[in-house]
Amino acid sequence: MLRSTFVLLVINTVIFGQAAPQSGRIAELSKRDWSVFLIHNIGNGRVSVVRNGQLEPINTIKVSAASASGWIADFDGDPSLSPDAEQVALIVRRPGTKTGSAIVVYNLREHTASQLVDLPYRIVRLAWSPVGGEIAFVAQPERFGVKLYTVSVTTGQVSEIDPEHQVFSASWSPDGKEIAIAETQGSSEGSPSQGGIYVYNRESKVRRKIGEGGWPSWSPDGKLIAYLDQRQENSYVVDPNGKNLKRLFTFRQNRFSRAFGNWNSLMCPLLWSPDARYLLCHREAGDNGHLVKIFLFDLKSRKTEEFSLGGQWIVTDLRAVNR
Repeated sequence: MLRSTFVLLVINTVIFGQAAPQSGRIAELSKRDWSVFLIHNIGNGRVSVVRNGQLEPINTIKVSAASASGWIADFDGDPSLSPDAEQVALIVRRPGTKTGSAIVVYNLREHTASQLVDLPYRIVRLAWSPVGGEIAFVAQPERFGVKLYTVSVTTGQVSEIDPEHQVFSASWSPDGKEIAIAETQGSSEGSPSQGGIYVYNRESKVRRKIGEGGWPSWSPDGKLIAYLDQRQENSYVVDPNGKNLKRLFTFRQNRFSRAFGNWNSLMCPLLWSPDARYLLCHREAGDNGHLVKIFLFDLKSRKTEEFSLGGQWIVTDLRAVNR
């Protein structure tokens, strides 16, 4: 029994990345005036919150739902913090099911979870609106298509955003009125598309193209949108109106990512610091793709700091609250 446990631990560490993030790196990040941040292990699905330097793992939880007495959730996909950093939106899978995902909201103070929506298709990433009332999510309702939706945090009502086009990643404007989206080529609705980065106005339903690439990330001050080019090697910033394009940095893909990489599974999103000074870029390192390095780019000094939380841990949200 002891030998089997040891073997499983080795397999988990080698294949799925380090079970726990490196405490030294956690402390280093916590010194940067980011009082709360969310980390996610893309290898084993573990999720943890770091609040004022203290690690708070979110273990497997029991979800209460109106339609059932409760069920044990397995985490799946990128989580997201609420604007006040009191709750975490999680993508979960029901045990024993091959298709379908649910979004649950986990209260960090009360350690309780409630189901927000349960869908018959896979959800791959979440983005909580900066104004708090909605969560955007990317889902795959068809075999070869991805769509963008929002769900109301209070009512659970789901709305499709820009239904004529396929969207694989999105980022809210600070006021929640617009969404920067990355569109794939083609469309499941038959409308032609060359892909690229667009800003979608939720009220007028009009969109404007601002660049070519993917993984848009809107700065907290609303002044810039960062994104990656099609090769996922060059990072740019541009005004929300599509003007003043600037290249920030370049990181060459490793051989593994060049051969097998795709927008949906192998690249982690760009992430702004709350003060809009730093941009975090995640990059898989090594030809086996089982290590994630984080590059912290300082927009003031234009210098880059490289570090890793260990294994496949990534940062998915940063908040400056409770200071």
